[in-house]
Amino acid sequence: MFYDKYVKYNNKIFKMYGNGKPRNFMLELDDFMLEIIDLDTYNFPAIKIDNIVFYLICKIVTARDFCFVISCKDNEYNLLCFYKSVSEIGIWRFSPLTILDGIHVSKPVDVIIKGYHYLTSTFVHIELQNFLNLHYNILKNHIIYFNSSDIKNKDLIKFLNYLSYEQNAKIPRISALLNYNENANDRIIKDEYILFLDMCISGGCFNVKKMDYFINSIKDKTKENIIFFNKLMEKYIYDAKSEDDIISNTILYINSISKYMEEYYEVISEPVKIDNLRNYVDIIEKINVETETYSVKIRKKTLDFVYNVIYLVYNFNENKDKKYKIIVNLIPEPNEITEFGIYKYISSCGVYVSKPYEYKHQFFNSQAEKQYVFIGTYYNNMFPLNNILQ
Repeated sequence: MFYDKYVKYNNKIFKMYGNGKPRNFMLELDDFMLEIIDLDTYNFPAIKIDNIVFYLICKIVTARDFCFVISCKDNEYNLLCFYKSVSEIGIWRFSPLTILDGIHVSKPVDVIIKGYHYLTSTFVHIELQNFLNLHYNILKNHIIYFNSSDIKNKDLIKFLNYLSYEQNAKIPRISALLNYNENANDRIIKDEYILFLDMCISGGCFNVKKMDYFINSIKDKTKENIIFFNKLMEKYIYDAKSEDDIISNTILYINSISKYMEEYYEVISEPVKIDNLRNYVDIIEKINVETETYSVKIRKKTLDFVYNVIYLVYNFNENKDKKYKIIVNLIPEPNEITEFGIYKYISSCGVYVSKPYEYKHQFFNSQAEKQYVFIGTYYNNMFPLNNILQ
């Protein structure tokens, strides 16, 4: 069986790694990977989207859920890794990983490389998201389980890199995937009214220094849309001295983005539910979350750009009566899926797209002890969610 074979190779890999031996075992691992590419033998769960078939071959159960997928397009194969985002309560993301020996990055590191525009560029195609949600929890025969007390995270990341390393043409080097993500700029739709919002980027935007830089850089601009945004931001507090100031600036900024979008874009469809109710264990707060995913279309009022707004409706089980909404992607239309399981075209829209949790040190510009802070409450009324009753 697949699982028995995998355990055999898995034990051998970590034994050899622990002894500090060279990576000649990669040849044997690739032999194993070639075996599992005999996809019909193992009857893996599969889905065909457009002209690409995706096979869910195994999952890794740790604090953060990973899965491996093989895509097949025109008889060419790609080995892909996806992970569930902790800060986005279960959104699946494409995972281009680092190379720990420093060959493909400037220095050895042992973390997931997210890249610029990662909220939109690594977002897994929604049909594939639904497929993974449907099959991940019931996938038993091909499960790989690592007890977090037995294996360090850096060892897991190394193993994921090994699994993606190329010794034959069917399994691409991780650098190929990494380069695809790093070239995200080539995938961005050139809507200047959306691109303007990316001047204050997601992740670092609520850092006071970056916010100040953004506000100062646009205050003398003469374009109509930037003048409009400046007017919305007149109450911005420069040199915020307290967390209360930062929160006030955040609320003002998010509300300004919403009014800006409503000024130049319009809703052209009813909301559509695109997945079933999902239960997710929020490992940040250690509580259960119920989530549903919806989409609604908007277009620029000049009629030249159309987008599919993907948003979550969620509640924490401790207070089911309190529902939150947040936009997790702004997908240009028309679009298509790539062999990497992500969208070919993306938008670059700053914090119009966000996540329920942000890194606390980025939000408050401090050396925070707690890793995350919940910001979902500020996003409930972002356009067009402010016009949707749910």
